[in-house]
Amino acid sequence: IQECEDIAINIENSNSIQIENNYIYYCLLGIKLLGAENCIIKNNKVFSSFSGFYDGGTGIYLYNCENVLISNNELKDNSDFGLVISTSSLIESISNEISNNLQGIFVSSSSFLVFEGNNCSHTSYGIFADKSFEIIVKKNFFLNNENFAVFLLNAYKVQVEKNYIQKGQIGLY
Repeated sequence: IQECEDIAINIENSNSIQIENNYIYYCLLGIKLLGAENCIIKNNKVFSSFSGFYDGGTGIYLYNCENVLISNNELKDNSDFGLVISTSSLIESISNEISNNLQGIFVSSSSFLVFEGNNCSHTSYGIFADKSFEIIVKKNFFLNNENFAVFLLNAYKVQVEKNYIQKGQIGLY
């Protein structure tokens, strides 16, 4: 999917969807799930999503979703976020390459999250979590992030362990 003016893949109010092996280049938003449950997003490449209105410039965007596995994706060179998780629960982000985006992973008002084995590099931050709880951040690589690797704001029940952090202003805040 190349050079679309809006969302490349848009899934709303759906169950048991698998999004696999797509190459998405230069669209407003790569993959968007709204109100989806029991989904798998894996082995996709989302490059160079650009800013526009509302939620543009993002590789993968989840809103009001439950039980989603995001694994082995490449989210690179997007003008805003690599991955956004908002008002969602039971989300796993495993072994994704999230690099050269303005911002890495943004989480808001979500719960029961696992971030494991991701490479978040060359962004202003690796993971930013706000108003979220029951979060596990382990065995990730945070390389050359401009401001911080992991930023937690109004978050609780968070486990951060065995991460590799190199060349950033702040590791964990």
